[in-house]
Amino acid sequence: MAIYDITFHPAWWHKRTGVSFDKKFFLNPDYRIQADMLMRRFLFENFPEIYPSESYMVQPRPLIDSDLLAGEYLQAQLLGCDILFTDDNLPEVQCAHLTDAQIEALSVPDLDHSTVWAMYEKQMKTLISRFGHVESYLDLCGVQNLAFALRGQELFIDYYENPRLAHHLLTVCTQTLIAVADRLRQYTSHISTGVSSILGKTAPQAYLTSNCTVDMISADLYETYLMPYDITCRTFWGLCSASLWNALRTLRPSLPKNPQSCLARSRRTL
Repeated sequence: MAIYDITFHPAWWHKRTGVSFDKKFFLNPDYRIQADMLMRRFLFENFPEIYPSESYMVQPRPLIDSDLLAGEYLQAQLLGCDILFTDDNLPEVQCAHLTDAQIEALSVPDLDHSTVWAMYEKQMKTLISRFGHVESYLDLCGVQNLAFALRGQELFIDYYENPRLAHHLLTVCTQTLIAVADRLRQYTSHISTGVSSILGKTAPQAYLTSNCTVDMISADLYETYLMPYDITCRTFWGLCSASLWNALRTLRPSLPKNPQSCLARSRRTL
């Protein structure tokens, strides 16, 4: 039997359960745990053929963010983007439209002195003290996704007209992704289910990043600008990053389905 999962939009959840996805859902663990139990009970009652275990569906979970949603925002928030929270939508990253000078001055955030990171780390510590462990469903984001949130469509012009600036931005984004993932790993070994909840059923310890915007560039641009940074993430974790594999196969469908073959090819390219 195929392993699958279903993700509904917050508007769907809000209409049917009344759960609000404003700041308190993401910053108040007590509200989030109660909302999670309500949402999972709704799934059990309405889709019993998919979610057959009532005992599991109604027990509290020490979760940060949620595997019943999809969306990335934390890394952009750490680098200065404003986030719009509403009752019936995902946290919406407001593009920072950084100038050339602002990108030149951009650096990896110091998580030990970040008020944004402190809000999430405090929740993880609280949940561990209460439950003995924490389940992180924070999205690990993607290199270009994050760069696009910071620069906007000018990023694609930079690829042609200002490669040095583009590489600096992508470097900061990559290092930020790694720093956040490394810190999450200190609290839980399962850090990628916020990118795709199916990993919780298949490969919970895998390292996976989002690559939603990869389809907006050519294969040649990917190999020049993004593949080196995907490989950096892969090298750091010692795992074959699924984002690298999927991006290569999306942009060059003729590539083999085996991720190790894709990785070998990427090494030759570099």
